[in-house]
Formats: sequence, structure tokens, C-alpha cells
Amino acid sequence: MGILAVLKAGGAYIPLDPSSPEERLEYMLEDSQAKLLLIHSRAGKQFKNFKGEIIDTEDWEPISHERTEDPEYSVTSDNVALIIFTSGSTGRPKGIMIEHKKKIHHIYLLINHLSLNKNDKVAQTASQGFDISVWQMLAPILIGGCTHIFDTSLVKDPHSFLQALAINSITIVQLVSTYLEALVGIAANGDFFPPQFRWIIATAESVPATVYQKCLDIFGAPMVNVYGPAECSDDVTLYYVRQAQDIKEPIPIGKVLPNMQIYILDGNLEPIPIGAIGEIYIGGEGVARGYLNRPALTADRFIPNLFATDVDTNLGKNLRLYRTGDLGRYLPDGNLEFWGRADAQVKIRGHRIELGEIESAIQGFGFFSGCVVLARENEEGDKVLIAWVLLGESIPREVEATLVDSSGKDFSILKGEKLANLTEDLRAYLSKKIPDYMIPSFFVYIDRIPVTVNGKTDYKSLQSMPAQSLHMLGKEYVGPGNELERQVCQIWSKVLGVPENRIGIHDDFFKLGGNSILAIKLIREIKSIYDTPWCRWL
Repeated sequence: MGILAVLKAGGAYIPLDPSSPEERLEYMLEDSQAKLLLIHSRAGKQFKNFKGEIIDTEDWEPISHERTEDPEYSVTSDNVALIIFTSGSTGRPKGIMIEHKKKIHHIYLLINHLSLNKNDKVAQTASQGFDISVWQMLAPILIGGCTHIFDTSLVKDPHSFLQALAINSITIVQLVSTYLEALVGIAANGDFFPPQFRWIIATAESVPATVYQKCLDIFGAPMVNVYGPAECSDDVTLYYVRQAQDIKEPIPIGKVLPNMQIYILDGNLEPIPIGAIGEIYIGGEGVARGYLNRPALTADRFIPNLFATDVDTNLGKNLRLYRTGDLGRYLPDGNLEFWGRADAQVKIRGHRIELGEIESAIQGFGFFSGCVVLARENEEGDKVLIAWVLLGESIPREVEATLVDSSGKDFSILKGEKLANLTEDLRAYLSKKIPDYMIPSFFVYIDRIPVTVNGKTDYKSLQSMPAQSLHMLGKEYVGPGNELERQVCQIWSKVLGVPENRIGIHDDFFKLGGNSILAIKLIREIKSIYDTPWCRWL
């Protein structure tokens, strides 16, 4: 209700995710110069440094004395409606300014293309800090439908979540691909009546073709693969999977929505032939105003539209393109394929992450001379973050006694009990600086950062380290001592992509590369994984 009130009053809202570190949230408040903060006291955040007015929405007594008539305002469609903060390469999150008309344009596109109606019930699964939350909240309201808000703790339990979707007659659900894949796996083995969806929407990351087939088989509902950055007000393309014949490998991201344009360009901003891979540039009604307080970055990413027509110029519209940093290509049938990133941005569990922000946070710990963060896939195909850390002079030199050779000759890896303790301290420090999905799964301490003949960081050399070597950097290995422990270790091995003989009874699931999405895959076997992350406790 607070968001609706802000929009009605002509203001702009800035969603703050309570699960984010308080220091990060305070930076967002300072950067945006917000004047009013609406909070829930249950969120447990203090915001002692906030200089504006704070209203606790659970304290109704002072709110009840406010006026009930419509406020006087002069808001237009060009006013900023919301500012969404995403990861920034400079070490600080950046705010994306989205105007009323841009967001309304996107919402009505989805209403029309999904044929939303008053009988629909849309699952609100995304946090307010995630851009897809906007349409999940507002689209049903605009057509007289229903938005069903699900508690985060319920969504984390896929068994209960699937049952809740069915019990509440949810017709439309949108999920990040990694969660959707885990959910389908559980539904395939479930003994309960599946939800009766009208649409299942996959977002944020590519989904294996097998998952689409399972969704058709289990739920009997069509699916939509969507693509679009927050800088363009969310979705820009849609690809429909209504039957098995629509399933391709890889699944396309679809065709461009009305009033939007996508150009595939080379390094000279020239269009390239159909089938060739280039960078994706987006134009049209959904392109956002730019980044808050970042004029240089805005000018770099939002460039003049070289393809604007005379009509566009006369109307003062479609005059800019957003340079996404995504790679893609057009297919002969007009659909688009996504081919990864042209820069250091990655997606982990549906969240856009600038690796530079993680590197800056690690450097802020104060004990290191350098750091490189990379993303790589484990044996299960899930992306994990790895931090390669160069020890500083303040680190005791006795760790050199634990020097071990890596697979390459350009650098060597350090390990030992002292570094394991250092990692514990580093994780605790990072938990106060960046969200949990940005904290690397592995910290690898090295004696030097490898470079190419041109003096640049040799990322290929770092990525060449065998995955199993990463799992040998922890404490002393203690194997399973009985059949139950052996079975649990087998389950962990399958989910984590870690050799079974490297999973000990004292190992921590999350420090072996586990996360909330991977934990969902374990729930069928180990219901209490969040409470007991060590094998021996299970």
C-alpha cells in the first residue's frame, strides 16, 4: 500500500530489500536523497544515519490522523516513478530512473500479450528490489485481477510453495530459471495435485529445453521466455512455448514487443547480418531516463539512436539506445538468441551482478593486494562465484609453508588453517557490505595474479584450474563414518557437482558452493538443510 500511496501522491519510490546489508541500504538512501522512509519494524533495520522522516507502517495511530482526501499534485507521465538499484562495477550499486510512462507501457504490453483478465491471480514472488515485482504487483490491479503476495520463507520451501500455488488457484507465475528448474524436479516426483496455471514465465537466465518439456508434461500450461534489462523497464522480448514443437535448444528469447526495437551491432555500431553474433542495443518506449547521479555512465550506456527517423526527431521520442552489454543474434524467423555477456557482468540466481563491485568489497577488507572474481559453471550447470585473492604484506608469512602447486605455472595456490580462518572473517565482513548472492562460494588465495604477454589479467589461466581443486582448499578432510553419512555425502556430491571423496562430515554445504537454490534440490532428501548445514549433524 505504501508504494501505491507514493505513486498516487506523485512521488518516486525506491524499493529496499530487507535482506540486503544495512550499509548498502543506507548508501542507496543517501545516493537517492530520499526524504521519507517507510519501514516495517519487523524488518530489523535501524537506519540511524537517515536524515529524513521515518514512518513505521505498523504504527497506525499517527498515520490515522493524516488527511483522507486526494493529495494535490501535478504529476505527469514524464515524472520518475521508481528507482531500482542494481549492482555497479565501481563498487557501489547504481540507481535506474524509470518514468511513469515507461513502466505503464511495459505493464500494458504484458496485459495484452498474456491476455490478462479479472479472473487471473498473479503470484507476487519477487522482492520489491527486483524489477519484475512491479508488473506482478500493478498489472492485476489495473485489470481487476488479484495479486497474491507470498512470504519469502514459503517460496524457499518448494513443496509448500507448490501446494500454496494450487490452493490459491494461481494462474500466472514468474520464476527465475534456476528456481523453476528445481521446482519442476520436485513437482515431477510430487504426490499432490499440480497448480492449474495459464502461463509460466521464465526469466533472468536461460532455461534448459528439458525443463520446458517437463513443464508442458506436468502442468499442461504454456510457457513464456522473457528478456529485458531494468534499464528498459523490464521485458523487451517474449518467446512462447505452447507445444513441444516450440522447444528449441537453446530456447530463443523471442521477438521484440511493440514500440520497442532491438539492433544487433558490431563494434562500429553497424548492423550485422542475420545469424551473426553482436551486441544487443535496445530502443523504444521503454528505455529508462538513465542512472541516478551518474551522468558519465548514463552517457556511456544510453547513446544517441543512430536509427531514429525524422518522425522520431520531430516528436522527440526514440532518440536513444541502451547498450546492454549482452551478446545475441537474430534468427531467420525473426526470433532472437541470447549469447552471453560482452563484459564482466553475470547473473547469479536471477540477479545481475557486476564482478567489479564484489572485487571492491573484498579489497575493502584491507588485507589483500589484489583480487579477481570470476563466475564458472559447476558440474550441474549452475554458476558459482570464485574469488582469487592476492595476499597482502600484512598477512603472516608462515602461510608460505602451505604453498601448493596449481594446474598452471603462472601462479600457485596457498591453503591452510590460517587461511580458512581468514575466509571466515572475510565472509562475515562481506555479509555487511553486499547481498548474500554476491558473496563468492570459494575464496582461492594465490601468490600472484597471472597476466598475459600484454600485461593484462590472464582470466583463462585462472579459469583453467580444475573444479575439484577448489574443493580441496578447506579444512582437513574427514570422510563419512557410517551408511547414513555416506548417503548424505552422495546427495551433496550430485547437487554440488563435488567429487564424493571430497565431501567430509565436517564440511559446510554453503561453503562448498551451495546456495538457497541448490538447497531446494536437497529438500526432498534432507528437509532440514537450512538448520543443519553440516553433514555430521544430519
